[in-house]
Amino acid sequence: MSSNHYCKSIHEQLEEGLGSLPDIPAPEGFTAAILARLPREAERRASWRKWRTAGAVAALMLLLGSPLYVLTDGARPMFESTDPHVSIQLRGGVVTLPAGEVLRGDLRVYNAELRVAGRIEGAVYLAASKLAIKPLGEVVGEVHVLPQSWLTRLRQGLVQMGMEVRSYVRGALR
Repeated sequence: MSSNHYCKSIHEQLEEGLGSLPDIPAPEGFTAAILARLPREAERRASWRKWRTAGAVAALMLLLGSPLYVLTDGARPMFESTDPHVSIQLRGGVVTLPAGEVLRGDLRVYNAELRVAGRIEGAVYLAASKLAIKPLGEVVGEVHVLPQSWLTRLRQGLVQMGMEVRSYVRGALR
């Protein structure tokens, strides 16, 4: 006898045995007792309101706290490129466009040294940053050095926060 037939035989025996048992009525109030233990709609809504409030507070702290962090001297180096196909490296406080790379678009650098060994065909925006063009490096567009005011730092902080949120959302959607 194959294992399939054996299982089918046991299943039929169980079904026959269960079918021969008498019906036992549920105790009085059984259904009401079960329903009373389930969370009520109002309780579920209240729980959701707590989480919604906590989420709103967290978002507000993120929006207000991140730019304030950037206003401190501990802001970390960052860059943003409009060309997604170029390979740009960030190590420590140095942003490097390697030799042979061509960036077709704009580049924004904050709180770092930009070393250009390749070619940039667009504008470069430097905030709290320095520029070093290597012997084979070239910047075809304009170089804008942004003033080191609190407003510029705040703007760059908002850009940084936007980049981090976009990165998080992209990762969450994968």
